[in-house]
Amino acid sequence: MPAGKLSFDDPRAECEEIEYDDAPEPPNSDEEVARDWESTWVIEKPLDRSFSPLLVRIVGADVVVGKSESKHVIYMIIILTRGSENCDDCRIERRYSDFLALHRLLMRECPGLAKGLSLPPKLLFQNYKQKMIQRRREALQEYLNQIVSNVSLRRTRQFVDFCCGKEKKEAVEFARQKLYAKSLEVFLKVLSIQSKLLGDLHAETALTHCHVTAIYTALPGNVAKTIHHGEKALEAMRKHTGSLYYVPLLRCLIKAYRASEKNDPAEALQRQLLSLTTSAREKSLLQLTCDSYS
Repeated sequence: MPAGKLSFDDPRAECEEIEYDDAPEPPNSDEEVARDWESTWVIEKPLDRSFSPLLVRIVGADVVVGKSESKHVIYMIIILTRGSENCDDCRIERRYSDFLALHRLLMRECPGLAKGLSLPPKLLFQNYKQKMIQRRREALQEYLNQIVSNVSLRRTRQFVDFCCGKEKKEAVEFARQKLYAKSLEVFLKVLSIQSKLLGDLHAETALTHCHVTAIYTALPGNVAKTIHHGEKALEAMRKHTGSLYYVPLLRCLIKAYRASEKNDPAEALQRQLLSLTTSAREKSLLQLTCDSYS
């Protein structure tokens, strides 16, 4: 495997970089971004390649009381691109401890890229007054701005995991419990975030397309959507036929094509499948999904 390339069987591998120039400083924003973003950010993406459409904004902060009566602050974050039609599916919630874990990983594993990053320090005595929460929120927003404005930083495994790692594990856990509708909902959210951060042809995005394909096969009446996401995954995996996911993906697509009476693409994939070395003990795509991130 060439240096710098991400293995399809290793979702923890470093993210590849994409050729964008640094993003401009996004406009000031508060909770109104979440309500009124359609009028300010849903516009046609310019053809200028120097423009980066990514926007990661903290749009709210709530004090939450835990089981042991301890308090902590939850920050609501949205991840948008110009041309987006839905911000709800790209909304995540993170605590200060998540920012701290991200910062420590970046400083340890990407010291060159992370040089100069400044995270607001942890408070010895937590203050839950609104003014203090707002001040901390603004400091964390500045931290996110530093990352998002650096193309290499915002495409690292560490930052991508910060944005959707918890959700991936949650989706897999739902799949293991056979709660496929809930698993699908979370996987689609992960897919939306990954597409914005990495693009559709990135290995991690392709893996999530595989997971979504698998979940659709477990839900009746979703042959067309199975084919849609399966084809997306296959497009990115054409040069990775040795992947653990490749043969199960082919089998899944062949079955879906035949169910929808699309015999020509089914036969084409069947011929390709016969040319590959397969095993009778090979796991299904759904089994691979349930075994991932364990």
